[in-house]
Amino acid sequence: MSKLLLLVSLLLIPFTVSNAGAQETTAREHCVEWNGFLGFLAQVLELKNVGLGPLEVQVTLYDITSSARGSVVVRLLPDIQQDLIVNDLTGFEANSYGLVCVATEATTPFAGQLVSYQLTEDGYALAFTSAFQPARTGEQYLIYNTYQPSLLPEDRQNLVANWLQVVNESEESADGSLAVFDASGNQLEARTLTFQPGERKDLPLHEVGKFRTGLVRWTSASGSGFRLKQNRYYYGPAGMTDLCGAVSLGAQELLRAGGVAAFDTRNQTVALEVANAGDEPASVSVKLYDASGQEVSTQPLDIVISARGTGGLVLNDYAPNVLGSIVVTPRGSADALAAYMMSYGRTDRGGLTYAGTTPLTASPQSSLRGTYNSFLGQQCRIRVTSTGVTQQSARVSMTRFDGTRILERQRLRIPARGTVELDLCEHEDQEAYGVVELELEGAGAVAEVVRGNQRGTVEFTTSLSPALAVCSGDGKEYPEQGSSPYMLPWQVGEQYTVGQGNCTRDSHSEDQAYAYDFDMDIGTAVTAARAGIVIFVEERFVDGNREPDDINAVVIQHEDGTVGGYYHLTQNGALVSVGQLVTAGQVIGLSGDTGDSTGPHLHFEVLTCFDCDSVPVTFKNTSPHPQGLIEGETYLAH
Repeated sequence: MSKLLLLVSLLLIPFTVSNAGAQETTAREHCVEWNGFLGFLAQVLELKNVGLGPLEVQVTLYDITSSARGSVVVRLLPDIQQDLIVNDLTGFEANSYGLVCVATEATTPFAGQLVSYQLTEDGYALAFTSAFQPARTGEQYLIYNTYQPSLLPEDRQNLVANWLQVVNESEESADGSLAVFDASGNQLEARTLTFQPGERKDLPLHEVGKFRTGLVRWTSASGSGFRLKQNRYYYGPAGMTDLCGAVSLGAQELLRAGGVAAFDTRNQTVALEVANAGDEPASVSVKLYDASGQEVSTQPLDIVISARGTGGLVLNDYAPNVLGSIVVTPRGSADALAAYMMSYGRTDRGGLTYAGTTPLTASPQSSLRGTYNSFLGQQCRIRVTSTGVTQQSARVSMTRFDGTRILERQRLRIPARGTVELDLCEHEDQEAYGVVELELEGAGAVAEVVRGNQRGTVEFTTSLSPALAVCSGDGKEYPEQGSSPYMLPWQVGEQYTVGQGNCTRDSHSEDQAYAYDFDMDIGTAVTAARAGIVIFVEERFVDGNREPDDINAVVIQHEDGTVGGYYHLTQNGALVSVGQLVTAGQVIGLSGDTGDSTGPHLHFEVLTCFDCDSVPVTFKNTSPHPQGLIEGETYLAH
């Protein structure tokens, strides 16, 4: 049996697919490229539904002329991953290329990626990911690099191909301007290109010559959406038939306030590539931290970059044999940076075994979801870096493709500015794939899943998607904050952190999807979020009992029939009685740790009736939160 057929057999896991006739679709929100010139690679589309309800997606393969060749409809269950082998889709051809697009009419959050494998009898010898890249208008930026990363003298002249993909995602013909600069910011090329609707052009950036790096700027008119991506291919001495590594780099939003990423120099070379897209020279500050959060660089690591120029650092020179994180911060007026973290696996002699990339993140998140995969003997682990200045906790969960819960909210302790790893695949007792969920109980973090082959000769990372919008698709909207009748359920002048937000699975799903958990010490005063009449009181149970039914609570009915529930109160912590009228802001109880609680906190929710579903709410006396309070953030009542 061929290795591709073996992979197909491994992925023949039941899920709903129906054939659909080839047809044009205008819903191309999620597209990624397929490549028949690399037909020797198994190209696997990983699809994730990170919403609360079932989701139907239409997967369509488009050929080199942007014509739809065939489609399948896949039904994805909530928080479940399914995989499709793109090589088997109608229209996939050798010596050609195109797009595979995922469309849905629903607004339920969807995420995914394409993973390409060069299969061997004992796993794979090469792997890289291609992310769904959104179409954007205006200016977009990429960095090209034609340096050969192998350290062997005999590999110095081996080809490094940089292909720029430009796709017109608009429904009309559109123009765009391409400008290419060298490392010093000198313009090497400027031209205007015209695209038909849906047309894709592949431009060879490596034609600037070997041992060059620089900035690429693409500019399109307002209303013309273009999708940009660069693929770098690293070849061996045999040329085009000897692919040693590959990475796919999407155009990114500029890091105007800087960015954070994890790095690992223990068994690979790691390099920072950074470009200044501004019109003036820029100074960039770089700080390196080890896994414990201690700064490891003993000298200032400042990079001065010419206008529209590029620069970089090899992190091994400053932090050898270190697992840690990098923080890149623009100095002064520098606010237009593009940056990538590149990693290169090494043979014993310094040759290249793989290439990988990690994006720098400008906006750390408190709730993230990604994928794990143990097929083909893969190894996988999650890597989490704290961006906070104090120690924080995180919880990691794993759900297999069939819905089996493999890991249930295992706690991680992350030092301030520190980095930790957790082996995921050791928890999986069979060849499988699924979703990994990370919940932060603090200021936020950046995270990635590191995957590699069984022999340890190949490693690549996959990103995790923010999980802040998983309530989408249920038809419920957050009310306008300024006219909200609700106040935060604590006293004015006090501030507390959202320990668990809306629609975060487990206890905050289904009928309790719009509940909040606020981190509070036992005995903290709890106030009525809205005026009403007390309809239920329970205060008999002791703190720390960990029994789901032994929970203290106060429930208040409001004038519109909705009810507000205040749960996990301390023993004898109810300060009101049934039938009592209360006003907004009145102290009604004391927070505690009763019932099925993970620790002292207040669980608050608003329901349409006493035994009905929860509804989204906003609070008028705190900072703006149009899509609800954000998990991990702290809110002051005023």
